[in-house]
Amino acid sequence: MAACWFRKALQQIAPETCLFCFSTIEIHEHLSAKTAKISKQNKMYKIEKGETSVEQEKFPVHIRDASISEREAIRSVTLAAYKQYETIASPPLWALLQQAILSGLAEEGPVERIVAEYAGKIVGSVQLYPPSMRAYHYDAPVEATGPEVRLLAVDLSLQGHGIGKALMLECIKRAQDRGYSTVGLHTGDMMLAANKMYKRMGFVHVPALDFHAEDESIVKGYRLELEKISLKYRGEW
Repeated sequence: MAACWFRKALQQIAPETCLFCFSTIEIHEHLSAKTAKISKQNKMYKIEKGETSVEQEKFPVHIRDASISEREAIRSVTLAAYKQYETIASPPLWALLQQAILSGLAEEGPVERIVAEYAGKIVGSVQLYPPSMRAYHYDAPVEATGPEVRLLAVDLSLQGHGIGKALMLECIKRAQDRGYSTVGLHTGDMMLAANKMYKRMGFVHVPALDFHAEDESIVKGYRLELEKISLKYRGEW
């Protein structure tokens, strides 16, 4: 009975396989290998012209430009995502961070608002600033050579599934398509998970881009040199 079930299951995902010479154990091993291969394929990123689609086994997320009507949804996701730092930051730093987030969300001008949509709901967002527009209001000692990423946020219940990375990849892709040589961002040491992801993606700390917040805490500047991205990394888009 078990052998019959395994044969039927394997034939559905691998109809080209000859089964009459396999034992039940061999069929089970072959089925497991095929299933694992299909599962791995379903977790790959797929980026189409002009937009990004993230294909995952459980979280098929669509990356696209936000509409004006989605500003409130973006605000809700962003504020909820950053609230986790309230218990980590000092009260003065948290007050400044809140103020900076709200100011950034209300920013007008040529800011690109990119969202991640899952099951008809906004579950992540990021803002991409052109080099001509300051993402932060401070006197940068180094001239911008590419756009700046800001306010990356993912729904807390869906963090850890590659949504943040997909949003970052879309920003990098847009910068590369427009001929820029770098992508920049600023972050704080308390944002451990985000910093780990940035470094894995190739962002490097550039002390000359650092600035001090009003409470004297350091906001660190990072930059990704697009020319140094490996062919393997570029293959993700």
